[in-house]
Amino acid sequence: MRKKIVIIIGVRPHFIKLASLYPFINDEFEVVIIHTGQHFDFEMSKVFFQELAIRNPDYQLGIGSGIHTEQVGTGIIEIGRILRDQKPNCVIVFGDANSSLAGAVAAAKLGLPVAHIEAGARNFDLQMPEEVNRLIIDSISSIFFCPTEIASESLKKRGIDQNIFVSGDLLLDSVIKNINNARLNSDVLQRLGISSKQYYLLTIHRAENTVDPKNIREIIDSLFEIDEKIVFPVHPRTKNFLQETGLAQKMQAKSNFIIVPPLSYFDILVLLENSKVVVSDSNGIQREAFFLSTPCVILRDGTEYMETVKAGGAILTKINKKDIVQSIKPDNFRTALFDQSIFGDGQAAQKISSILKQVL
Repeated sequence: MRKKIVIIIGVRPHFIKLASLYPFINDEFEVVIIHTGQHFDFEMSKVFFQELAIRNPDYQLGIGSGIHTEQVGTGIIEIGRILRDQKPNCVIVFGDANSSLAGAVAAAKLGLPVAHIEAGARNFDLQMPEEVNRLIIDSISSIFFCPTEIASESLKKRGIDQNIFVSGDLLLDSVIKNINNARLNSDVLQRLGISSKQYYLLTIHRAENTVDPKNIREIIDSLFEIDEKIVFPVHPRTKNFLQETGLAQKMQAKSNFIIVPPLSYFDILVLLENSKVVVSDSNGIQREAFFLSTPCVILRDGTEYMETVKAGGAILTKINKKDIVQSIKPDNFRTALFDQSIFGDGQAAQKISSILKQVL
């Protein structure tokens, strides 16, 4: 009889990683998928499931966005009920989302092994909810899949010395697997009327950049200095804030801003590959840009993935107009292809599945 694994998902990056992992994990285990709906209900996230050929989740909790403590608390209760019924041999959580923390706590409280994918990633800023989540998840996990050697070392420095595996990054698996399909199936450049390397791609979603009027004004004002087109897929939280502050109207008055709703994964991959420079506060976008050899300006003081900065593919910038304007110049970056091997060989999913079979 095959052993059972429950996988917790809740935000868009989880769907991308699940799509890479699922075919391999499903060959070895009975798999149960719980979608908490942390940011998106299933209908809103269905395009990712369809595009990436992911089967429907077994459970859709519809927890939604809101206060962090309520998200985590409700998630622990609802996931705990399912885990008691399912009695899995292991629970897999990805990254640092509130849904991941809820799944890890629920599993640990029931004495179930937790496998943390992207274990050991750190930015050492405890003001960030995600950093708190990472620390807690790693402290209660029993199997650790690290995307890089640096992440592995950070675990060891905290006294964790068992079941640490440098698997590589599932996002690299996904980019390698999907980039050709994205090129063939996405017409996003034509739809938006833009040409390759003739625009910048902007994404903003972190709380520190979307609830502080000063920060978001500094970011937008900096980009007003660019003569190129700027494609801006707007996160729902960011959209509300832009409208409340009047920045939405200011951008609409500028002909070079192309403001669009959240896009599909294939559309984002094509935009990333063809952008002159990516400007983002997302650690997922940061890595995907790196894998596609596109320079990235990181709108943060620190990052969990300093590997991209050290390799010359990304620049950290403080949130003020002077620094951002200086950072977004394309000639700041090295022209050689960035070294993807820092994040593995594109076989992370297969390695994770094989290791889990041995460990469990």
